[in-house]
Amino acid sequence: MVRYIKSDKYGDIPLRLTISGVKRFEFKTGKKIFSGQSNINELTLDDMEKLFLVSWQKGCRADEIPFPQKVQDDPEELEDIFDDVYADFFKILPQLFQDMSGKVVPEELEAQKAEQVAPIPDEKN
Repeated sequence: MVRYIKSDKYGDIPLRLTISGVKRFEFKTGKKIFSGQSNINELTLDDMEKLFLVSWQKGCRADEIPFPQKVQDDPEELEDIFDDVYADFFKILPQLFQDMSGKVVPEELEAQKAEQVAPIPDEKN
């Protein structure tokens, strides 16, 4: 599932975490967030910026849109964008990990039901 955060410069930024994306993050940082060797709370801001980059690249791929070349080529451009969206990225990060698991928490199920145009029958029916 692709989720979106807003950027002043790039509009809606598609974000998605995948196993291959997390593997790329772990390779770049040396932090092993799925093996239990590293805790997400122990990641530095530099690490979080890399996780943002990977999830943005995967989001673009899922949406079949090109990743902005300027961001790819210019580390300062990525820093500027991350400065703009880091708070929203931190808020959405648990949802990105949840989406990887395929499990739906009750709050998300209620939010999905609320987004539906047609009423969803109760589970008892």
